[in-house]
Amino acid sequence: MSQIIIRLLAPMFCLLLAAFTYWQYPALNGDQQALLEQLPFIVCGLAAFMALLANQSKNLGTAMTMLISYWLIRHFLQAPLNAEPANQIFSLISLCLPLILGVFIVLPDTGWRHPAFLVLTAFISIFALIIISLFQWQPLWFSHLLPGINESTFFGLKISATAGLLFLLVYTFSIILPLLRREYLDSSLPGCVFFSFITVGWFQLPHISSIMFSAAGLLLIINQTQALLNMVYRDELTQIPNRRALL
Repeated sequence: MSQIIIRLLAPMFCLLLAAFTYWQYPALNGDQQALLEQLPFIVCGLAAFMALLANQSKNLGTAMTMLISYWLIRHFLQAPLNAEPANQIFSLISLCLPLILGVFIVLPDTGWRHPAFLVLTAFISIFALIIISLFQWQPLWFSHLLPGINESTFFGLKISATAGLLFLLVYTFSIILPLLRREYLDSSLPGCVFFSFITVGWFQLPHISSIMFSAAGLLLIINQTQALLNMVYRDELTQIPNRRALL
């Protein structure tokens, strides 16, 4: 029970820090606000680099997904969502983000050198390039592909009902699946799903994407550091503190 409480401390800390940052944002000067807009690239990039060094495929894929999503938000969604193609790109992100994170939840952590992870990364990269190219050539292709996808909203939030149900399903699955597999319950993926849902659900709030994606990157860094420390000070099989922990 104490281990579960300890694992919940990291996402709660990141959420409280994000709420405090949003509350204090008007008091920041121009340079600090500009730094905050670039902070997700820094923390998510650092999380991806740590996962690369530790050979952790899930954390690497999650960090790269958050990086690419924030890059799309910064480059394509700085216009009003009632304009095109911003509305179509926003709808596509709100659908693809939980699906990609759900893939990393289901797949085992085989290490990023494993052929399966490399094939998955190549597939996602090619898919992203095709989507970006389609929006450059046919900005309204998504509305023709899935007409009426945004007609109903999820409890009055910015996202569609389909996207909201996807986020809810993936978040529930990210908690239940490790328990069914009797695996270590890591809060990284559920936390990133939760922070992504807040971002797209309340997208009309100013600077919500930079704050929430920074919180997601910070959560990844904290959990990876905790996992490495656990490997150093505890036996992997029995989870009993080793001689180094005793010293």
